[in-house]
Amino acid sequence: MRSDTVTRVIMICCGVFLVCSPASLATGDAAVGALENGKAIITDAAGVRVIDDERLRKEFETKVTTLVGDSPDRFVEHRPAQLARRSCALELPVPGTLSMTPAEIYRQRIDSVVVVGIFYHCASKNCQCLHSSLSSGVVIHESGVLLTNYHVVEIAQPRLLAMAVMMADGRVFLVDEILAADPVHDVAAIKLRGASGLPAAPVFRDEPVGRPVTLITHPRNHFYSLTSGYVSRYSMGERTNVVMNITADYAVGSSGGAIFNDRGDVVGLVSSTTSIAAGNVRLDQGTKGGVLDKLFGRHHAGDPAAVVRCEAVDAPDEEHAPDGEVPPREEEKGPVRKGPSPPPRSRTVNIPVNHQMTIKNAVPSRAILDLFTK
Repeated sequence: MRSDTVTRVIMICCGVFLVCSPASLATGDAAVGALENGKAIITDAAGVRVIDDERLRKEFETKVTTLVGDSPDRFVEHRPAQLARRSCALELPVPGTLSMTPAEIYRQRIDSVVVVGIFYHCASKNCQCLHSSLSSGVVIHESGVLLTNYHVVEIAQPRLLAMAVMMADGRVFLVDEILAADPVHDVAAIKLRGASGLPAAPVFRDEPVGRPVTLITHPRNHFYSLTSGYVSRYSMGERTNVVMNITADYAVGSSGGAIFNDRGDVVGLVSSTTSIAAGNVRLDQGTKGGVLDKLFGRHHAGDPAAVVRCEAVDAPDEEHAPDGEVPPREEEKGPVRKGPSPPPRSRTVNIPVNHQMTIKNAVPSRAILDLFTK
């Protein structure tokens, strides 16, 4: 019994030493202090970055509110005309030559990766709260030029206030203008207001199939997430555009995120995903208020030949509804008919089942470089 007691005392003492040792206390104090001081990203004594997602999002919104207030930024007025720009002059950094591990790429390139935010008032006229839709981007020139998707900068929002980015060090810049945009390849180059000396990532043209890639993106507000994979192929898109497919994982919120090769060069941007299923299940809606109305809403059920494609374009929510809020839809109105109503038509939908894989569609670097060479 005495031996067991001594053993327990020794174990307890060792545990106290591990918890209360100077190194542990220093790490804990640094982490707690940084969070209490309002920093969303901290680096502990071991060099590990700890990210507080909710604090980062709130800090971003607070800083944008300070910059723009309740009135739309001047960028909002000029955005439609700037979306028609197809090229610009820009000298890009020279690509790298040294191979790096994903961990090294994360350390070297995280400061070039930004959170891109669309800020707006929601559809309710009585709501004056600032809402945000967040995606990804990457700085490619020290003067504050960065890349993201065309669908990120083009997104429709009637009560848009501003577009801004947040750096990993907490700095926030408003987007000043769109330098060039390509709707076919889903890429845009934008310029930040008042930025200089930013850490920029080089762009490398066409990494071959089979080469490794590393991503740093913000899937569904899980900021600065790293995933890795390979270039799986290049293919023709639906609009005669070249698409790069990769095996690395990403999700909604990763739009515009940088795809790096093993030298830390940008070789593409996240764009969308397409799910492949083994088969379909056919559902009959029958009458108004049936299963399709409940599952997909009247905008899908109203089409007698509707087919729901299992394709998720990686974009912010088009309605821009705050969490938990479903925006009201206008009632569908058609031409006034005279006489007896026609018999109802059978409406069906095919739902893919037995999910097999997800194709990751990316903007290839050739489309990026074309913005600056024409």
